[in-house]
Amino acid sequence: MWPDAEDVKNVLNKLASAPRPDTEAIWETVVFTRGFFDFAKHKCWNHGRHDFVSASYLREQAERILGKSISPLEICIALIMMGPLKTNHSVSVPKFKTLKVKFPPIDRFESDQWVLDRWKEQLVELERQIAQEREEVARRRQMFQKA
Repeated sequence: MWPDAEDVKNVLNKLASAPRPDTEAIWETVVFTRGFFDFAKHKCWNHGRHDFVSASYLREQAERILGKSISPLEICIALIMMGPLKTNHSVSVPKFKTLKVKFPPIDRFESDQWVLDRWKEQLVELERQIAQEREEVARRRQMFQKA
């Protein structure tokens, strides 16, 4: 699965002056957040009103859609994992309050039933992949403990 906990750890290590929580603790939220941003970016891409929006606004939207609290660190990691994005400055936790990201408008995300249905399917797939990855990690840990 991509991103796995090791991918999140690698990005976390690249973030300057960021807190260092346990990667396993934030991994799942980062996967869901990146999945939502990636999905929203592609499904809302043709609205044609791309503009710089605050990272705080993206955080609010992601929290509302995902129904869970998301830290600025998790948002920063998810944004970095999305690949090249136009921003007003580098993506970092200390600069989170002033960070702006060029992103399509996602305010209409919930008004389109077709998009919501596709997102629910994507969410189920992400949950399945996360469960599968957790099983694989547990299997590997068990295998190394026996050795």
